[in-house]
Amino acid sequence: MLTENKDAILQQETEKRQVAGIGLAIVMIDPRRNGENISNPVLWTNRELKAKNYTERVVGQITIPSDTRKKGERGFSNVLGTLAEFSADDELIKSLHFVQGSSYFKNKIWIKDNSFDFAVLIIDKVIIKEIKPVDVDEVMPNGWMSLEELRSKNPGEVRSFVGQVIGDINSRSIISDVVDDYLKFPKKRISLSKFLQPNFSIKEFFSEREKSPDVIGNFGVIYQSGK
Repeated sequence: MLTENKDAILQQETEKRQVAGIGLAIVMIDPRRNGENISNPVLWTNRELKAKNYTERVVGQITIPSDTRKKGERGFSNVLGTLAEFSADDELIKSLHFVQGSSYFKNKIWIKDNSFDFAVLIIDKVIIKEIKPVDVDEVMPNGWMSLEELRSKNPGEVRSFVGQVIGDINSRSIISDVVDDYLKFPKKRISLSKFLQPNFSIKEFFSEREKSPDVIGNFGVIYQSGK
């Protein structure tokens, strides 16, 4: 269900070391917030429903969508699989945008001594309707939160890797840099819909993907069977 150029929006994966998965910051651009979209962007957040020691998941913690890779999987497919923790709405998924050359970060997150990629996706509209994930076994919606709100939480309330990408009150988050590029350089915006077939279904993609084993452990060489 993917087009042939599905990995063109990501940086080339030239490292010998495989990544174990990816974390996604999904940012909502609100035209009423002006400069706040950059200085204090709003992110989609979930609550963890399952504890997983090997990826430091703790029940009840606030998190952003993240997922381990499947055996033999490349970056774009990992992104789509992770979006199952965001929404079951195909049109909402297709409305997401990458920023060419800015959105994707290799080996940016470290979880249990394993490197994870990180990506920032943009929704250029205000979403007020209820959002429900496909993967209801792993997460439940927590709603939109600003960086400021996330930073104000007790560290124990927020999944540990999130702190690696939101920064603190004295630093600028890489998420803000991506939003800045999105607003300044419209020609660099790439819609996710460009790389998906018109009949793409996030539910079907997730169901098929879950048949493959997860990559876990150092260097992405240990596998665990699916759910």
